[in-house]
Order: sequence, then structure tokens, then C-alpha cells
Amino acid sequence: MIDYALHGILPNDPRKAVSVRQKSTRFYYEAVVKTLYRCSYDGILLCCLSNSEAQEVIKEAMMVYVELINQDQSSRIDCTDLAIIGRL
Repeated sequence: MIDYALHGILPNDPRKAVSVRQKSTRFYYEAVVKTLYRCSYDGILLCCLSNSEAQEVIKEAMMVYVELINQDQSSRIDCTDLAIIGRL
């Protein structure tokens, strides 16, 4: 996709060449920051990630999610303890 956006180079396979040409209208390459973006239907540019970058983002999101669940569970335990003691 980047080769086509920058240099007009298409794959040798005719099917892949047609696919790249059709899909290229939905992508934007920012050469200054060397980032490929996908244009959403509402015009927002979505940053394309490599597989390793995507896995890292998912890992970070899961860690935040787990932390939020742990905080929620600890606050429930605190409220339960207060109810047993009779302070709630």
C-alpha cells in the first residue's frame, strides 16, 4: 500500500494489483511521520498498526481493564466489611 501511495508501484499479481488500487482510496500515507492511516467513513484518520504494535496496545488496554476490575472489587470488599461492622 505504501509503495503504491508513494511511488505508484503495484504488486505483480494482477488480482493483488486491482485490490491495492481499489483499497488505496481509503488510505492516506503521511510521509513526514512515516505513518499509514485508514480514512474512516466519517473522515477520521485511523492510525494503522503493525501486528506487534497492535498486540502491545491490546496488552496495555487489558492491563488497564484488569486494574479497573481490581479497584472495583476492592471497593466492594470495603463496603461489605463496613456493612458487617455496622458502619454502613
